[in-house]
Amino acid sequence: MVTAVEVSDGGEVSDGAPETRATEDPYPNYDSGTRRRPGGGHERAGRNMCADCGDCGDCGDCEDGEASAARLAAGVPLTAALDVADPHAWLALDTGARLTGRRRTSRLPERTTTTSLPAGSEPLDESRLALALCHHDGRVRERAVRRAAEHPGVLPLLVIRAADWAQPVRERARALLRRLLDVDTAVALTPLILLVGRRARGDAAVGLLGELLHGATRESVGPLLVHADRATRRFAYRLATEQRLLPADELARSAARDEDAVVQTLCGEAAVATLDDPGAGALGDDALAALL
Repeated sequence: MVTAVEVSDGGEVSDGAPETRATEDPYPNYDSGTRRRPGGGHERAGRNMCADCGDCGDCGDCEDGEASAARLAAGVPLTAALDVADPHAWLALDTGARLTGRRRTSRLPERTTTTSLPAGSEPLDESRLALALCHHDGRVRERAVRRAAEHPGVLPLLVIRAADWAQPVRERARALLRRLLDVDTAVALTPLILLVGRRARGDAAVGLLGELLHGATRESVGPLLVHADRATRRFAYRLATEQRLLPADELARSAARDEDAVVQTLCGEAAVATLDDPGAGALGDDALAALL
C-alpha cells in the first residue's frame, strides 16, 4: 500500500513510512540533476557545477552569476545587474541564482524574494521575476514562466527554461516562446539559443529558431553573418547558403575573410555551386582570386 506523499517547499518528495512504489515528481529537485564531485559538493576547481553541462564550460562564471543574483535581489534593474548582451551571463545567472538560493550562507536578502509570486494581474517587477525563473523549485519556475510575457527583458531566461529538466516548466516555456518570438527577437537570441541547444533538452528552441528564420531576408540574418561567436556565424551561413541568400561574390569574399574553417568551406563550396545557377553572374577577379 502506498502512503500519502508530502511535497516539501524545495520540491522534495517524502513521507513517514517505507515506500512500496516510487512516485515520480514532475518537478525534480535541482540537486537530482547536478553532477556531484566525489566526496560531495558542487565545486570543481573552485567553481560550481551546472546541472546540465556538468561544469562551467557552457554557463560562464557561476560566481559572477551569484553576484548578478544578489544585485537583482537588492532591486537592481536587470540591465544593470548583468551584461544582458552576453549569453554566458544569462546561463551564469541561472546557475548562480539557484545555487545561491540553496546555500545556507545565501547572498540573497530573503528566501521570500523568490518563493512568493503575486497572483493574477498584480504587478511583478522584472528583477524579482528573473530570480523566480532561476529558482531551484520547479513549481516556482513554472509560476514565473506564466508571468514572463509581462516583461520582454526576461526572454533569454525563457529560452533557458525551454530546456528545463522539469517537464511542466519546459513545456510551458516552449509554448510561450512560440507565441512571443518573431524574426527580430529570434535573431537577437540566436547565440543563446544555440548555446542552450547543446544541452540534452535544448533542441526545441533551436528548432523554433530554424522555423522562424526559414524564408528570412538577407537583411534579417545579416547581423549573424558577422557575429563574433563562431557557432552563430556557422549557423547563419548554413542558413544563408541553404536558402541562397548570398550572391557568389559575397560568398567568395566571406570564404576569404572569415577565420573559421567551417565557414570558409561552406562559403567556398556555395560560391562555386552558385555559378551553375541560371542567370548567375560571373565572379569578379578579386572574388575568384579569393577562392584560389
